[in-house]
Amino acid sequence: MEEKSFLSEIQKKIQNLTSKNISLDLVSDEQWLLELEFQDDNIVIRVGDGILQYPGFARMVVEYSVAVIKKGSLLSQLEFNLILQRN
Repeated sequence: MEEKSFLSEIQKKIQNLTSKNISLDLVSDEQWLLELEFQDDNIVIRVGDGILQYPGFARMVVEYSVAVIKKGSLLSQLEFNLILQRN
């Protein structure tokens, strides 16, 4: 799948699961980056280019992003591990 269409699919999936507008930005110089920033009516998610190479990382980006957006704040490592174990 082409890079832009893959990122678009990830963005749509997160938006559908959260009913929130998001911007998904690819940062090519940090492979494992995952940052969420809450802005007024938009949420910016910055991800490293590892999302394009590793399906497991892509899944974690979706799961973590959805959980953080629904909670409205960052998750601890324990909270995220519990979420991953349920799924």
